[in-house]
Amino acid sequence: MHQQVAVPPQLRRRGRRRANWFVAGVLTLAMALTAIILWQRGEKPVMITAEKAAIRDITQRVTATGRVRPEVEVKISPEVAGEIVELPEKVGQTVKKGDLLVKIKPDNYLARVKQAEAALSAAEADSLQRKAQMLNDQLDERRAQSLFEKRLISDAEFKAAQTKSQVSAASYQASLHNIDVSRSSLDQAR
Repeated sequence: MHQQVAVPPQLRRRGRRRANWFVAGVLTLAMALTAIILWQRGEKPVMITAEKAAIRDITQRVTATGRVRPEVEVKISPEVAGEIVELPEKVGQTVKKGDLLVKIKPDNYLARVKQAEAALSAAEADSLQRKAQMLNDQLDERRAQSLFEKRLISDAEFKAAQTKSQVSAASYQASLHNIDVSRSSLDQAR
């Protein structure tokens, strides 16, 4: 029968090297083919058209979501709140300092001015009344003093007349301050 022949170790190594080289070559070729296919599948260029700039009407409307942000943004905040009744300036128009941008409905503010004027008139009338009361109480105090010097009234009655005169004088001074407060409110309302 057949005898098995032993393969020398040098030949076995040579065969393995060839097989490794063959596998490496096949893998390199596969990777090169894959790279070429992917390179050819890349994004194709987008075709564009160009025209001269001109002012004309928009003929097509495009709906999109996003944000429009200005290059320069100016925040405007009024000193008073109210209903806007007029916008004399147009959007995008150049404005200067002092230009009227918004007109607010003045009804509420005119009512406040009238109310402040009425409060001032009431404070002035109250002050006149308190002045008259003060002068009357000072007159009563002088009468009480002359009667006290003649010993016709008691010490308690004289002190009461003095106190009443001092209270009415302080009340008159307070009414003068109320006039100042009312004037200030009127100026603020205006």
